[in-house]
Amino acid sequence: MSPGCNTKCKGLVKNAVLSIELGVEDYQTGDDRRVLSAIRNLYAGVLLLCKQVLWNESPPKSDGSLIYKDLVPRNIDGDRSMVPRKLKRNTVDRQQIEERFKELGLNLDWSKLADLARIRNDAEHLFMTVKPAIAKEALASAMPVIEQLLVDHLQEEPAHLFQDGVWKALLKNKEVFDQQQARCSESFDKMDWGFDALADALEEVRCSSCGSSLVRQIDPDNDSFEVMDLDCAECGAALDREDVFEAAIAEATAGEAYIAGTDGGEPPVTTCPECSHESWVLGEGCVLCPGADLTCSMCGEIFSPDDFDYDAGMCSYHSHMMEKVMRE
Repeated sequence: MSPGCNTKCKGLVKNAVLSIELGVEDYQTGDDRRVLSAIRNLYAGVLLLCKQVLWNESPPKSDGSLIYKDLVPRNIDGDRSMVPRKLKRNTVDRQQIEERFKELGLNLDWSKLADLARIRNDAEHLFMTVKPAIAKEALASAMPVIEQLLVDHLQEEPAHLFQDGVWKALLKNKEVFDQQQARCSESFDKMDWGFDALADALEEVRCSSCGSSLVRQIDPDNDSFEVMDLDCAECGAALDREDVFEAAIAEATAGEAYIAGTDGGEPPVTTCPECSHESWVLGEGCVLCPGADLTCSMCGEIFSPDDFDYDAGMCSYHSHMMEKVMRE
């Protein structure tokens, strides 16, 4: 255990610090094979710190009840408290942690924790070979959350808990990453997006080669999406703007798509018949090829691709009526 982590450190904090230290060590090796381990350790360490906060907030003599998923009522010294089931003591996941923090009025940078969770999930499920750029971004997302949990909620001094150099490495990585991210973001400042969906998707833009969010416009003076050239500031890969923004739009509308799929509503994005990208955004049309025309030649109304016969140039209703007349 870290020399600075004395007996004042609670059990979960000790494990969290160790996990974070291992994550930083994995990242510092520069070995691609240890990048996934770095992200896993970092994510696990942050969740352990969250659980320590919930343990501290749990009712007295409840055995840290708030860190467990399944709670049952029990009388303790004449008071009724919610305590964990004896035979089922699974701990809370990230979503439940967020819910319990909010119910208790505890603040945390949930956007950064969500970023870290996304990076961890992407590394686990999407990227066959996880690149160091992903771990770099994970460290940058984790650092402010770690600091907030330790300082604001656990009254611990990070510099005293970690092994020499670990906290400095987290701080330095965050500073460098923030500077790079700011420069990438500034390269889009003059863009006239034309569509809200494109502007909203910018935060979800990722390099299709290494997965980094450090994507920039090569010509920062350009203001037109149609001639935008992109590359990755992390790995240097040239990027296809349509492919990059198609993926970003899908990520930005994932929540709406899930609701539409479960509740039977209209999906927020569908395939454009003109460019074949998943880029026809509900209410805006195709944001990747605005020249696509789905105006019905009979009624003059604009329809979605799901309600349009592209070959006939008509909405599905008038296309059906025309076929019916032709058959007669």
